Amino acid sequence: MKLIKKTNIKFKLGVLFFILCASIAVLGYKSINISEQNKETLKVVHSKSQTVLSLQDRIITPLYRLREISQSLVMAPNGQIRVDIEKNLNILITKLDKEFETFSSSNIQLVQMWKNYKNLIEDTKKYLKEEFEEGAYVNVTTSSRMQFPSTCKYSFRNAK
Repeated sequence: MKLIKKTNIKFKLGVLFFILCASIAVLGYKSINISEQNKETLKVVHSKSQTVLSLQDRIITPLYRLREISQSLVMAPNGQIRVDIEKNLNILITKLDKEFETFSSSNIQLVQMWKNYKNLIEDTKKYLKEEFEEGAYVNVTTSSRMQFPSTCKYSFRNAK
């Protein structure tokens, strides 16, 4: 204690100034380090959001559109309107087939779910060609509805 009292005030202020400078340097370094980590995290989040947005545009939205068109096909009042709707349906199925081909090697289960859903749509078309509209309606409102949400949830969660 006596040593501190006998020490020159300039020396004490110098030590305090050195401690202050060292503290500021450490805090500055830590702030820059945390900022760099935050930038990396932001890049990852942005990358993932772009992946989700791409998936939304390429697969999820067309799947909803496909479901809407298949329901319109069943509800169409006459054969001519059904022919036009079926053309649109086939175009959309072809587009989705190409998109699901990108998942064929990485996610076999997802591709299988798409094939199952596509088969349900083909069943609906078959019922309509056989003029069994009740069967087509039941197929669209029950079987395909059960398959459709599973496909969307799965593709959204597990896309890479």
